[in-house]
Amino acid sequence: MEEQRPIAERKTVAPSLRAKLYRYRQLLKRLWWVPLLGVSIALSVQGYLISQEKPAYISQARMWVSGKVSLPEGGMYREEVQNFFGTQIELMKSELIQTRAHARTKLLNPKLEQGMVQLKVVQAPRAAVFILQAVGAEPLYTRAFLQALMDEYLSYKKELRQGASTEALSAITEQVYRPQKELKEAQEALHSFQTNNNLVMIETQGSSAGSYLAKLNTRLSDLKAEAQMLELLASNESGDPSKLLSGNGEAKATDLASQMAAYQKIRESLNVLKNERQDLAQYLKDKHPKIIRLDEEISRQERLMEMVRQQSREQLLSSRQSIKLQIQNYEQLVREWEVKAQEASRKMADFDRLKGNLARVESLYNRLLTTAQNVGVSQHLEQENVSVMEHAAGAAPIRVAVLRKLSGAFFLGLLCSLAILYFVDRHDDRISSVSELMQHFDQPVLGHVPSVPVRKGSRLEPVHAHDQRASFVEAFRDIRSALLFAADKGVRPKTLLVSSAIPN
Repeated sequence: MEEQRPIAERKTVAPSLRAKLYRYRQLLKRLWWVPLLGVSIALSVQGYLISQEKPAYISQARMWVSGKVSLPEGGMYREEVQNFFGTQIELMKSELIQTRAHARTKLLNPKLEQGMVQLKVVQAPRAAVFILQAVGAEPLYTRAFLQALMDEYLSYKKELRQGASTEALSAITEQVYRPQKELKEAQEALHSFQTNNNLVMIETQGSSAGSYLAKLNTRLSDLKAEAQMLELLASNESGDPSKLLSGNGEAKATDLASQMAAYQKIRESLNVLKNERQDLAQYLKDKHPKIIRLDEEISRQERLMEMVRQQSREQLLSSRQSIKLQIQNYEQLVREWEVKAQEASRKMADFDRLKGNLARVESLYNRLLTTAQNVGVSQHLEQENVSVMEHAAGAAPIRVAVLRKLSGAFFLGLLCSLAILYFVDRHDDRISSVSELMQHFDQPVLGHVPSVPVRKGSRLEPVHAHDQRASFVEAFRDIRSALLFAADKGVRPKTLLVSSAIPN
C-alpha cells in the first residue's frame, strides 16, 4: 500500500473554474430547496407588507423665484445668493416651518384629522422653480398642509425681513442722535465765529497784506543788493566818482551828476597840462618859468581832484548808512505785515475748518437720516422674491408598484439564498470531482469510476465478462492497466487496500 502523505504537506492549489462550477452544480442539486425557500419567504413577506400598506395620497405645488421692481428704498434687505436654492429648500423642510404648517392647517380646518405627512422639495432642472410634494394618508389634510406650508414659509420670511429691518432701523436711529448733536455744535461754533469776525474785512486785509508784503520784500531785496554794491565800492581806495556812479545806479544819479562833471573836467585839464609840460620838457629846463608855472597848475589841479575824491568817499559812507537804515525799516515793516498776514490766514483757516467740519457732520447726518428713511420704507414694501407659482393640487392616490416591489423581493430572496449556499460550501470540505482531488493532493490518480444509477432497494451488481455497462466496466479496466504498467515509472505496488468513505 502506498503511504499517504500528511495533511500539512498537501498542496493548496485553487480549484479551476470548471471544478468550481461542477462543485456548485452538485451543491445546487443537493440543496435546491434552499433558493426556493428563500425566494418564497421573501415574496410572502413582501406580499404581506403590501397588503398591510395604507393608501397614500400625493399633492403637488410649485413656487418660483419671481422678478421684482428694483427700488432704492426696497434694496435694504439681502439674502445669500450663492446658496439661495439649497437654503430655501432646507428652510421649507425644516421642523419649524412644518410645525407651523400643521398648526395653521388645524386652525383653518378644525374638522380634518391630522395625520403624518412626508414632504419632498426639489429644484426643477435648469429653472428657478421649487417643486413641493406632500404625501399623506388623508387626501384633504395633505393638500391643506401643503398649502399651509407655502403660506407659513412666505410668512416666516416676511417676519425675518421685518425683524432685520426693525433692528437695523433701531441701530441707525441710535446713530442719528450723535451726528445731530455734533451738527448743532458745529453750527453754533460757525455762527459764533462769523459774529465775532468780519469775514469780508479779514479776506480783504489778508489779500492786501499779502500784496503789500510782496512789494516790501521786493524793495528789501533791492536795498540789500544796493548795500552789497556799496560795500564793494567802499573797498575801492581810489574813490573814483565815475565808479561810484556806475555802482550806485539810479538811486544816487542826481546827487553825483555834478561831481561827475566837475571830476571829468578837472581830470581832462590835468591831462592837458601834463601833456603840455611833457612837450616843453623836451627843450626847456625844469627852472624855466613856463615849466614852473605848469607844475604849479598841475599841483593845484591834483589838490582839487583830491578834494572831489574826498567828497565822494564821504557821500559813499553817507549812502551806506542811509541804506542800512532803510533796510532796518523795511525789515521791521516786513515783520509787522507778516504778523498781520498770518493772523488773517489763521482766521480764514479757522473759518474753513469750521465750515468743513459742519459740512462733514451735515453729510453724515443726512446720509444716516436717508438710510433710516429707506429702512422705514422697506418695511412696508413687498420684497419677497419667492412666490407661489401653482397652489397645492388635489391629493391623488399613489399607485402601489406591486410588480416592482415583488421583483425586488424575488431578487433579494434569491441573493440571500445564494449567500447561504456559498457559506455552506465554504464549510464543506468534501471532494466533489477528480479535478478538485488532483488540485488538492499530490498523489497520482490511477483511475476514475463513474457513478451508476441504482434502483431504490437494489444493490449494485459486480462486474462480469459480458457486462453491458460499458463506461463502468472500462473504468475498472483502466485501473487494472494503470496498476500493471505502474512499474514503468517506479516500483510496482505489492499491497492494495480497498476502503470507502462510509461503512459497509
